Amino acid sequence: MSDAMLALPWALLSPEAIVLLTALVLLAAAWVLPPAVQRRALYPAAFAGLFIAAGVTLLLFPAKGDLAGVFIVDGFALVVKLLLLAGTVLVLFLAADERDSAWRDGESDALGLMLIALVGAMAMASAADVALLFVAVETLSIASYALVGLKKRSVASLEAALKYVLTGAAATAFFAFGAAFLVGLTGATDFATLAERLADPRMAPYRLFVYLGFFALFGALTFKISSPPFYLWTPDVYQGAATAVTGFLAVVSKAAGLAAAVRLTASVFYRLPGGEGFGVGATVALVAALSMLIGNAVALWQSDAKRLLAYSSIAHAGYLLVPLAAATPMAVEQILYYLVAYLFMTLGAFALVEAVARDRGTYDVRAFAGLYHRSPGAALGLFILMLSFAGIPLTAGFFGKWYILLGALGGGRLGLAAIFIVATVISYAYYFSLVWQAFMRPGPTERPLRLAAGPAIVFYVGVFGTLAGALFFGPLLGAMRLAF
Repeated sequence: MSDAMLALPWALLSPEAIVLLTALVLLAAAWVLPPAVQRRALYPAAFAGLFIAAGVTLLLFPAKGDLAGVFIVDGFALVVKLLLLAGTVLVLFLAADERDSAWRDGESDALGLMLIALVGAMAMASAADVALLFVAVETLSIASYALVGLKKRSVASLEAALKYVLTGAAATAFFAFGAAFLVGLTGATDFATLAERLADPRMAPYRLFVYLGFFALFGALTFKISSPPFYLWTPDVYQGAATAVTGFLAVVSKAAGLAAAVRLTASVFYRLPGGEGFGVGATVALVAALSMLIGNAVALWQSDAKRLLAYSSIAHAGYLLVPLAAATPMAVEQILYYLVAYLFMTLGAFALVEAVARDRGTYDVRAFAGLYHRSPGAALGLFILMLSFAGIPLTAGFFGKWYILLGALGGGRLGLAAIFIVATVISYAYYFSLVWQAFMRPGPTERPLRLAAGPAIVFYVGVFGTLAGALFFGPLLGAMRLAF
């Protein structure tokens, strides 16, 4: 190894290395430990690895460095990685109570795959090179395909895995297509050199190809964000996969895809002559508008709670893209604030949906009928989460949407701001349909609802985070001055 390689700050890779090592240990456990010992050891080992990785990530603050210009560690990347680690910790609590026998038989493989997917997600937050970004996206994707199909005896799970793989293959082709345009034009793969060479006046005759490269790369990342054009997998996968996997895709995969889209767009395409006027900002705004309108409109017709949350996730992808389209100096803080709020309210909602479905044997929204009489605490928590989803005051969701709306207005995206408001109002109908069922509809039984330990922890952490986030997330992120 050359002196130049040895001189690189390899410590910046420590969080990813710790998670990868933990994943390999979990995968090896299936070969060396008897089944009775595995279950007692798997989750403590997984939690230990994630907490150590989170601690190392905190120690890296306020680091700002890179590995040969292709792997960047800055405030934005570190905050995203902490969110990814926190989301995975909560997902593991859901996984620990998964009752599907196929999942339980392959639990070591499932946890190992989930952590390998997490390594890919964390690498996406720091990737500043097209080649590295491709490897990171595929690492997350391939592990996720396997996770979705782990319920081998479930037709819905296998169908969901097939749809996910086929959609992912199309997204991969888009990524390769876009990368070929940009690398072919510039002869470079790292974002800094790409931005410099694409900004050269001699590139003016090739602007159409540059835009096509952006469109294909950004379109490929929408597969992870769950927004148009690659969003149709979302309801089937959310419904067919184990709830722990659904939570992982809804929070960790989405956050990673958004982080990659933000870094790629801000580091390369917004630095070109003409910037937003080049068509980049308009494309992001169009994707955001379609996500908000399609997600909220189709959610109105859903009777399955997991599919309802799937279309809600598509809508929230649109909300999260609004600051990127507006491109104001506060865009990064606005995105990260809403990501934190989204993490808590989404995982909290999925935990309660799973608990109710286990008790009633169905994911139908009518299973929530009479919840207030069966568990007043769970019904109140559901009410708080739905208030946050809908953007009602005194919740983290409200302040997140308020910051995003101000950003859209400040960035001159008046039409997008109007769509944002209309889409939010539409969402009231289906969010409060769950509240109506819980408080106003009689249920077939008043037997107390008992939440298993894992879902209960995730649910109440989600409710608390939704309330506490309204006070603390904004000032904390503002103090970090997270900008490129």
